[in-house]
Amino acid sequence: MKKYRLNNLDCASCATKIEDNLSKTEGVKFVSINFTSSTMTIDTDDIEKVKVRIKTIGPEVEIESSDKENT
Repeated sequence: MKKYRLNNLDCASCATKIEDNLSKTEGVKFVSINFTSSTMTIDTDDIEKVKVRIKTIGPEVEIESSDKENT
């Protein structure tokens, strides 16, 4: 699993909407978004697909890699 910072994540309902949508995305094994810390923990083989998906849900949200692996 990898952790990412989500910049411009403005509301808790947006975080929930993105998390729900990503959890139904093919190739995403696990996703959790923490609105308070603006972070996303995700297990996926295709982060580029996830980035595109997030842009369609919340165009203002930007993903910043934290380069941390979580186990």
